[in-house]
Amino acid sequence: MSVIKEVKHGGNGSRRRTRNKPKELVFWTDVPGEDILNVIAAIDRFGGAVRFGRNRAGTAYAVGIYGDGDSFTEYHEGSAGVSDWLAEIAADYSA
Repeated sequence: MSVIKEVKHGGNGSRRRTRNKPKELVFWTDVPGEDILNVIAAIDRFGGAVRFGRNRAGTAYAVGIYGDGDSFTEYHEGSAGVSDWLAEIAADYSA
């Protein structure tokens, strides 16, 4: 896979090439197990089911939720804030 190059224009009319920073890969093994268990427990009490995965590029966490009408998948890119994101999902199904 190649890195896409962008052309940037400086204030003096010069052009320079920059590379897009590759996005970090995410792994569920880096997420605290308690955060994952809280989502499972909340959705289980709701009567639903949950699927954990990643997007095709491996740069975003994916949580599929079943049993709330149509199934859907929520995504969170990168590892920063993943615990807060999972806590929000658990809270949505704990109310």
